[in-house]
Amino acid sequence: MKKNTLALIILAGVLLRVICGYFVYGFIGFDEYYNGIDPAGIKLFLDHSFVYSDVARSPLLFYLDYGLFFIASKVFSIESPVNILRFAMIIMGLISSVTIYLSYRIAILLDAGEKTALFTAALISFYFAMPFLQTRLMVESISSLFIIISVYFFADRKFFMSALVLGIASMFRFHVGVIYIALLFVMIFSPSLRKGSGGFILGGSLALLIQLMIDYFHSGGVLSSVIEYTRFQSGVFLTHSRQPWYNFLLLFIGLSVPIASIVTLTSLFRAGVKYYWLGIIFIIFVVLHSLSPHKEDRFMFPVIPLFLIMTGLGMNGLKNIFIKRNILWLYSVSIYWFWVVNTVLLFLACTSPTMTNVSGALDYVRTNNFKTLASDSPIVPKFFTAYKGNIEVVQKDGWKKYLCSLNTSDGNYIHTIYDPLDVGIESSAKTCGVELNYIGNFKSGYMDRILAKLNPKYNYRRANGHLYLVSKPKRSS
Repeated sequence: MKKNTLALIILAGVLLRVICGYFVYGFIGFDEYYNGIDPAGIKLFLDHSFVYSDVARSPLLFYLDYGLFFIASKVFSIESPVNILRFAMIIMGLISSVTIYLSYRIAILLDAGEKTALFTAALISFYFAMPFLQTRLMVESISSLFIIISVYFFADRKFFMSALVLGIASMFRFHVGVIYIALLFVMIFSPSLRKGSGGFILGGSLALLIQLMIDYFHSGGVLSSVIEYTRFQSGVFLTHSRQPWYNFLLLFIGLSVPIASIVTLTSLFRAGVKYYWLGIIFIIFVVLHSLSPHKEDRFMFPVIPLFLIMTGLGMNGLKNIFIKRNILWLYSVSIYWFWVVNTVLLFLACTSPTMTNVSGALDYVRTNNFKTLASDSPIVPKFFTAYKGNIEVVQKDGWKKYLCSLNTSDGNYIHTIYDPLDVGIESSAKTCGVELNYIGNFKSGYMDRILAKLNPKYNYRRANGHLYLVSKPKRSS
């Protein structure tokens, strides 16, 4: 019966990731696109001889994306960029589903009990952020997969493999290396783990050797990607936006589902104390990232599955504490509230595509004989046009100048992420003698639109995408 329960949890998790990969295609950040999707798309659609040359980044994301795109295009004969991206994201989701089973095994190896193990697996499977997180083509998401595999090997006392896999996680996201350093210190100062430190060092050394080989063949240098990345970040350190030191603290409070936090954060704390090595690596990762002035939520993606596993582990025996204090009702309300809120958020997260206000418009013009598209979006991903046609970027206050310079209507499209009335597209077109045919508003998913409402300064670009076809050029003088 328990095996059947685990199988159902895994199967449901796999299905959720397939649904999320299909409906929530796209990207959420510049790095995800420009360091992976875009160069892989260039090699697939535009220039088969293209060589990824950014020495400040690991080439692994590029090779992973290109490999998935190549399989989709050449093996399964998928032509649409949208469907190629969907294929890649679904495959990532299927691969990452292994963490559902591994979270169960981690709980069993740590003697947390069968019931706690199933609850932990259910968290990884059904938690609202996980299908989204595990279908992203982001270094942060990919590294989170390897972190959980590493934690599994560590819990199973296979320290060599734990370090080696953690090293692979670090190759995708260099910052993950702090977890290796933290675990090594824990092992050295822990009598019960000290004997395994030799194997852990050996595994880490092998991972370092692999990184040296990758850098040598990629750029001809020694640890060149790490060095150049550090140099690049130090150069733009003062130009990045700055967030308060408690930014990530608020993030995890939010992820704990407030009200239910009475149970979930208590559970997290209990697991962090009992399984101290998990607590230490989680705290060190969060604290060190909090010391940096620039903070983005995606920086915490690598440890969100770890956060959930610890929350699940801490549930072992927690109910009895509430019973002894005659507040079982509080425990029950918290659990019910958690799953109700999570279910609503899970539906939104698995059905709300990202940045389709831009990618949807590009996909439309790709199939409708476009030659030029002008847009005021800060990012115009050519991937969705299969690198056909010409893209022109126009500032939001530059539409009149652009429209008055048009001399052809042949396959010419206008795209704005702003209200057309606010940027004066239609009035400018009238002044310039240009006739426009309104195609429609390519809205992004619910989540993007909610984010745009909550924080319009940074997320307005995610909400709307008004598209026009130039039906008549400027009159000749």
